[in-house]
Amino acid sequence: MTSFRFMTNLVKPLLVSLYRLQIEGDRKLPEGEPLIVASNHIHNFDPVVLAIVFKNRDIHFMAKKELFKPRPLGWLFEKIGTIPVDRNKSDITAIKKAIKALKSNEVLGIFPQGTRIKSEEDNTSKAGLGMFAIKTDAKIIPVRIESSYKIFSKIKVTVLDAYIVPEDLKIASPDNYMEVAKQVMSKIKDN
Repeated sequence: MTSFRFMTNLVKPLLVSLYRLQIEGDRKLPEGEPLIVASNHIHNFDPVVLAIVFKNRDIHFMAKKELFKPRPLGWLFEKIGTIPVDRNKSDITAIKKAIKALKSNEVLGIFPQGTRIKSEEDNTSKAGLGMFAIKTDAKIIPVRIESSYKIFSKIKVTVLDAYIVPEDLKIASPDNYMEVAKQVMSKIKDN
């Protein structure tokens, strides 16, 4: 059992005792290919929820580097394959690690908006999602999480159909990266 799966199994009983988890869509990620799980981000528990939903494959989440500062927590994040990101600059190290994971047929977890956003109307996204998909030819699994995250409330997770980058957007360029990210965010928000 991987460190990631071990940690998910430790946290799952707590999460399912505090919330009612309702999942719609396919919970099984395809095996043996690079995938990006892209979700809106409304709470710190979102990565744990996604790990519980997709239990057949480990997900390497990208997370702000500040989460790695308290050493015990940073050590834990490193053990489960989380990729630290400096959001104040173009973090080449994080980009290389994410691309390496995808080229090794791993699963990358990313929140396209780059931070927690609770507003339903906010449809912003960053180009990184598109860049990773185009550079690695990875399918994107869009996911929508809905919840107030109040104790004993429902967490509704909707797994949408895979997004495959259209042929006319497969050429690497900042405009294409942004367009892919926008299309995926629109799928997440419109469902």
